[in-house]
Formats: sequence, C-alpha cells, structure tokens
Amino acid sequence: MTSQPIRILLVDDDEDDFVLTKDILDEIERFPYQLTWEPSYSKAISKINENAFDICLIDFRLGENDGISIISNAVKNEIQFPFILLTGKGDKEIDLRAMNEGAADYLVKGEITPQLMERSIRYALNHNKAIKQVKEGERKFRQLFERSIDAIYICDCNHNLLEANPSLEKLLGYKSEEISGMNMKDLFLHPADFERFTRLLSSKSQIKSLEAVFLAKDNRKLICQLNAVVRTDFSKNSIGFQGILRDITLLKKAERDLLMAEKLSVTGKIARSVAHEVRNPLTNIQLAISQMRDEVTEDDSEMAFMIDMVDRNAGRINQLITEMLNSSKPKSLQKEELSMNELINESIELVKDRFILKGMKLVQNLDPELESLLVDKEQIKVVMINLMINALEAMEENKGVLHISTLDLDDSIEISVTDNGSGISKEDVKKLFDLFYTKKSGGMGLGLTSTLTIVQSHGGSIDVSSKLNEGTTFTVSLPKDSPASIENLEDE
Repeated sequence: MTSQPIRILLVDDDEDDFVLTKDILDEIERFPYQLTWEPSYSKAISKINENAFDICLIDFRLGENDGISIISNAVKNEIQFPFILLTGKGDKEIDLRAMNEGAADYLVKGEITPQLMERSIRYALNHNKAIKQVKEGERKFRQLFERSIDAIYICDCNHNLLEANPSLEKLLGYKSEEISGMNMKDLFLHPADFERFTRLLSSKSQIKSLEAVFLAKDNRKLICQLNAVVRTDFSKNSIGFQGILRDITLLKKAERDLLMAEKLSVTGKIARSVAHEVRNPLTNIQLAISQMRDEVTEDDSEMAFMIDMVDRNAGRINQLITEMLNSSKPKSLQKEELSMNELINESIELVKDRFILKGMKLVQNLDPELESLLVDKEQIKVVMINLMINALEAMEENKGVLHISTLDLDDSIEISVTDNGSGISKEDVKKLFDLFYTKKSGGMGLGLTSTLTIVQSHGGSIDVSSKLNEGTTFTVSLPKDSPASIENLEDE
C-alpha cells in the first residue's frame, strides 16, 4: 500500500480483541504499520484530537459509551483521518448509524480476515484522500468566492438567488439573509434588460460583458457589466446559473464627462471662429451706421428709423456673440469654502417669487449633514438659477412641483433638481448641452451650455434623466476635492 508505516490507532477496551486485531494486521502482506492501542474512552478522545494518526479502528462497545459517539465528535472537530467501526455482531441499524455519523467502514470482528482488513483500510484511506481533495477544492473556491473584489452570485434555473458573496452584498446594499430567495429580476431596473439577459443566456449558455442598469437597496442606479454562465451537474444537466457583476458606473460617467468636455472644447473653437468672422464685418457695419447717423437730417425720419433698426440688430448680434463665447469658455473661479445648503437657499430666494406667481410649489430636501465645499459662489448660483428657471418653464401653471435635494456621498456632493413638467425625449436629452440648442420660444440655447461649463470648471458633472409627460431630473455632482479651474480645456 505504501512504503511509510500506516499509523493506526486502535480504540478497544478488550485486551483479547486488541491481540486478535494485531494478529490480523500482522498477517497482511507488505503492510507496514505502527499500532497504538488505547482502551480508555476519555484518553482515546484526547489521542484522536491530537490528529496524529492515519486511521482509527474503533470498537462499538466501550463500557458505558460507544464508538459512534467518538466518531461523531471527531467529525465535528474536523479530524483529518478516517474511522472504521468494529463490532461483535452484524447489525444493519448500527451500520447505517455509523455511516451517517461519518465512519468510513463497518467490520464484524468474527468475520474479519487479513484480506478484508487490508481492503477496508485501503479503501478508507483512498476515500479520505479523495474527500480531502474535494474539501481543498471547495476551500479554494470558497475563498475565491468570499474574497473576490467582483460581485458574484449563484442562482437556480428560475434565477432565484441562492448565494451572493460579500462584494455583491456591499455593491447592492443587501444583507445575505435579504438577498437569499430574491429573484435576479428584482435587481434589474428595467424589465426589458432582464428579459434580454435571460433570452441570451438561454440561447448561448453564457453571456459576456452585457451592460444593464441595476437598482440597489437604497434606490441607487448602478450601471453594471454582467458576465454569466449556466451551471451543470456531472451529467451536464442545467442546475442554475452563476455570474459576476462589475460596477462600471464611474467609468461610464468618466466617458460621458470626457465626451462633454470634448464637445465643449469643439464648441469653444467654433464659437471663437464664428465670432472672429462675424465681428470684423460687424465692426464695419457699426462704423458705417455711426457715419450715416451723422449725415442724416432731422427731417428724414424714415432714414433715421432704418438706421436705428440696423444699429439695434447689430448690437443684438454683438451681444449674442459675447454670450456665445462666455457660455463655451471655461470659467475662471473665485473659490471660497461655503455651505452648499445655504448657497442653494440663497439661489432659491432669487427665483421664489416666480414660482409663487405661477402657483407652483418648491419642495426642499437638503441633507443637514452636508459638507462645505470650495466653490465659486456666484457661478454656482447661476447653475442653480438656470436649472430652476428651466424647470419652471417646463411645468404647467398651478400644477408644477419642484423638488430640490442634496446628498452627501463619499467623495462628492449631489444636488438634484426635479420637476413634474413635460419631460424630454431621449433624443433631445443628448442635445441639451449643445450650443444654441433650445425649444423655447425666443431662447438662444446658451443657458445649459454655460451651466455645464461652470460645473466642469469645478471638476463636476451633470446627469439628466427624464420621462415624457412625467418630468425631468438634473443631478449636479461636485467633487469634495475640487480641482482648480480648467483654464485651457479648449486647447487640450
């Protein structure tokens, strides 16, 4: 069996049985062994707990006690070697009880032969080795599962969650007892995404890098990348699914912010080019108007009217160019540490009368624990006023309700402005911050471009979510560790 002696512990309170067992072991060919005999029940337990043997042969009857209780206790204490139960007569009930408690085999003393003993020991040792390998594999898997940075879940064939690792619990904000029994469908924000997920998984047996929005327990929306595979048994029958969630919300936000910054940079270059091309001839027009005004007599009222009209429109064009340049140019900030709640309240006071005149409500939900931020007071006021006026114009008189809330996050502060107005289509949301884009009568489409510029100059971002005929939410995120003004954004 092995070149190394097998360390055998024999627990039997009958010395005659000890001698008989030793004789049987001696008769086994090519069977080096080292036998330790322990007749005492209590001392046997101590020796077993030393975990210094390869196998234990244990008698069923040990005075007032029995060997099965020792086996049961050893299994609970995770003793590494196997046990073979020895008894004076065959008893199926004892056999089944011994196996249920963890015995590797069951032998009747009067029927034991050297061959039977050798085979029983050999099978017990091999079986124990296989069990150790399985347990080691389970231990490695469990460590990987428990310690993985990625959020991992396991579910049944109906997508009911069976188990989730700590990373998934932390990501979604659920405790282990809460998440067990939930269905994956409950975690998807959009039912259509879950249907697409199940359809792809059924047809392909695996999914790689599927993006979907998940809803955390505290109603946070998380953009996640989902990888999943079908779980099978040894017969290749499907027994469920397992998957990994990776939170890519910040990555998507960074991509969106970069895209907006690039768009703003291009917009700035176009604005400066247009301003240069328009202002040169505009200057000549204004000089000509000034010359013509000097030459027009008081009696020629019609000509004076025409000159005034041209002058006014030239002035309007010049003003439009100035506003266009200002809206797309990164702001030079005069920062000071301020209470954001107080700053928001000051901004609300500046537009409060407009809401009252139109019969609209302002609802505030400001986080009392909100930290102070290093910001440009006047420019953040411009951001708040622009967003509130836009909301006012999107809502119906006497029915409008505007919610303004703040939230203190780990590394940023969020300000949300939510209206119950007409909403914005998905196509229009993508154009909101474009220069000159507007659907307002008489609007120039510069307010939100300027708002975005100010927020980005503070190192922040703006997110927009909207549903037609339900309303719109603008969420401004300002970092607690705010960078300096981005002076050269358009040149990068």
